[in-house]
Amino acid sequence: MSGNFGENRIPVEGIKQPLLESQLNLEHPLAKLAKALDWQYFEQEFRTATTTDVGRPALSSRLLVGLHYLKALYDESDESVVEKWVENPYWQYFCGEQTFQHELPCHPTSLVKWRQRVGA
Repeated sequence: MSGNFGENRIPVEGIKQPLLESQLNLEHPLAKLAKALDWQYFEQEFRTATTTDVGRPALSSRLLVGLHYLKALYDESDESVVEKWVENPYWQYFCGEQTFQHELPCHPTSLVKWRQRVGA
């Protein structure tokens, strides 16, 4: 057993979880695409669509762009893409998660509202 046991882990709600990157095949097409895309570009491009002065904190542009990409790629609905995201670590990694999440990333209507703010 290695002395680096907790090295690739970050705390989540008091429990250490392994990083997705250490568990996935980084040759998977979505893992490769996640590394290749310039996510900062999307953050800058959609900054006004994801900032809010009231209510909950805004969702990240990476999450929203990622969910829309997955929705189009796999021909999913708003509802099904967020539901399947919970089950798929590659989808979560693609959308910027560091550890596996067990809850929906957002309500499906968040995708509709974001599309309305971003426009065509």
